[in-house]
Amino acid sequence: MSDLDAIEASQAPAKTSTWLSPPAKLIICALFIQAWLVILHFRLAGHATANVRVIGQAFDLMRESSIPTAFAALQAMIACVIAGIIARVARKNGSTKRRWLGWLGVMAIFLIIAADDAAAIHERVNAIVSLELIERLQYPSYPWHVIFVPFFVVALLVTLWTVRADLTLTLAQKISLVVALLCFALSQSFDFAEGWEMMTRTLGDPIPTQLTQMMLVEEIMEMIGTTLFIYVFLTTLLHNLPQLFPSMPRSTKTEPTKSLNRIS
Repeated sequence: MSDLDAIEASQAPAKTSTWLSPPAKLIICALFIQAWLVILHFRLAGHATANVRVIGQAFDLMRESSIPTAFAALQAMIACVIAGIIARVARKNGSTKRRWLGWLGVMAIFLIIAADDAAAIHERVNAIVSLELIERLQYPSYPWHVIFVPFFVVALLVTLWTVRADLTLTLAQKISLVVALLCFALSQSFDFAEGWEMMTRTLGDPIPTQLTQMMLVEEIMEMIGTTLFIYVFLTTLLHNLPQLFPSMPRSTKTEPTKSLNRIS
């Protein structure tokens, strides 16, 4: 190979796969951690030996004070930080006010999710909501649904619709976004069914196996959904960083995109 060929080869853009990009590798690691948390839950939380069960409580997916809950809160906080950085990038690039405010809204939503996972806010709401109010509404599941779910669903859909142009960079992003929304919807459906069952149980009755399985699936769906949101947000951020740092090459090849400084 001549010196000229070597120079041209070194200057040629590297061919990378969207699915093997740094964000994709990070998400694969997160899913790997989640898989291990599920394995440790089954291996330790229900172990026949009492001493092992005590250790297993730290990996119990259905306990609020556990490593999986801390991991879920960490994921939501990471999504919150990335959304905040994107809002900053959008504003600095001269994007429309509606657009960067939309990203601030996304940041606020995941901040609330992180705080809820860390402090079990919705469980505390169940304890303070008036039982008389719930009886009048005749709502069959957890009381906190009446207060939080309508606001959360509307806020999430409105903010995602506001920033939709930034969330459709690649096919992988589109698929991840749809699956993330489905995971959140499924987790809330399981939570509704779980609450329905819990509200009809007599205090002191053993928790049925079917209910335990629903609670487990709900937690897993929430973690996977947040992981996929991180992937979507991270690919959006990395795509738009070169606009702030012109010397920075793009990390992945993407389809024709709508950048954050486009007037929408």
